[in-house]
Amino acid sequence: MEDTKFLVFVAPRGDKPDVNKIQPFCSPQTNWVNYNAGFWHFPLFL
Repeated sequence: MEDTKFLVFVAPRGDKPDVNKIQPFCSPQTNWVNYNAGFWHFPLFL
């Protein structure tokens, strides 16, 4: 698991995610990701 990275996709708050406004981020396992309440998010481990 040393080289594990993960992708995080976030979209602005709303009733459902706006796919045109989704923002992807790649993060190493050494980083922590904090989400604000009400924001859509989904991590994908690689």
